[in-house]
Order: sequence, then C-alpha cells, then structure tokens
Amino acid sequence: QVAGLDGRGEQIHLATGVLAALLHREKTGQGQELDTSLYHCGVWTISVDIQLAIAGLAPGRRERTKTGNPLMNSYRAKDDRWFWLTMLQSDPFWPGFCRAVGKPELENDPRFETMDKRTKNCEELIRIVDEVFASRPLAEWEVIFREHGVICGRVQTPGEVVNDPQAMANDFFADVQYHGAGNIKLVNSPVRFHQSPGTVRNPAPEVGQHTEEILL
Repeated sequence: QVAGLDGRGEQIHLATGVLAALLHREKTGQGQELDTSLYHCGVWTISVDIQLAIAGLAPGRRERTKTGNPLMNSYRAKDDRWFWLTMLQSDPFWPGFCRAVGKPELENDPRFETMDKRTKNCEELIRIVDEVFASRPLAEWEVIFREHGVICGRVQTPGEVVNDPQAMANDFFADVQYHGAGNIKLVNSPVRFHQSPGTVRNPAPEVGQHTEEILL
C-alpha cells in the first residue's frame, strides 16, 4: 500500500524498499506490506540537518570562504562561470593542485602542507586561489585540471545540460514521436539493463486519450 506517492524522491525510496522486500521474500518466502509518505521521505533526504536539530543545533548555511576543505568548494572563473572542486580527501591531490594553479610553492607552505593545516587556514587559502581562478575562463581551467588530475565539475544550467556532450554521448535523452506532431526529446531512464535494454516507447497520453478504453 502506498500513501501519498506524489514525489520523485519518494518513488526512489519506495523502489529501494521494494527491492529490500523482494530480498526478504527470497530468503523467507514471506511478502511485505510497504507504505511511505512524501513528508517522511523529505525528512530522510535532509537527515543531516534534521539530526542537527535533534541534537539542539541549528544547521546554518555554510560560507564558501570558510569551508573546512578548500579542495571541496565552489569557485568562480574569469568568465563568471562557477565550478566545484570535489576532492574530499585532499592530501593525495594537493601537489597536483598546486601545480595546476601555478603555485608550486604552496605545496610545502607550512600553512597549507596538510589537510589539517588547510582547514585551519582555509580562509587564507581560499582567498589566494580565488584570485588565481579569476585569471582564466573555465574552459581553460578544465584543460589544466585534467592535465594535473584535479577533480572538478562545472555548474551548469538546465539549458546547458540538454546540449552537454557528455549527456548526449551517454544517451541521457530519447527521441519520441509525439502524437503525430514530430519528434520530441524526453529524459531517458538512468537505469540501464544490459541484457534487455529498456526504451522510452511513447510520450505521456493526451488528455482523455484512453478514456474509452478504461470505460470499456
């Protein structure tokens, strides 16, 4: 039984529950009754903030200039494009990062030479690299990052995503005939079945398209 199945996040949680129930059936031969709610799924999704509230703490908004790990942070390039560095364990990436930003002297700088020290002096390091990143457009930084093993991702608008070469190469979108009016693109399923590939066969029905079939 499903209570209030009206959100995509909720559907993901329910699908996970169904898989767990199927595994239980495989092991015991007994089925499961499932229920979920949009509210509870929302609380689960932001559980880090909720746990802070349970402990009597306010979640608060993180300031990018004071983040504990400057190599896990957002930055702006010269062309006003934002990107994220995503190196959670920063020590292995630190030498390559210093070379990428053209400041090899930072590698053994006593203020920044370990992750703990970079955390302690994060505001100073972020100020330094903010100035560096403002000197080149994002496209140039992406080339440099690849050369030095720096992990980053550009912040894209939905309009950019639909034309992103990586999204196109990985079949994020499907061409579907729309009720005789030509082809339209729809977002493809992110789940791939290699033995029996799935496809988007039809668009959503028009209003009342199946009324007669349902009544019959």
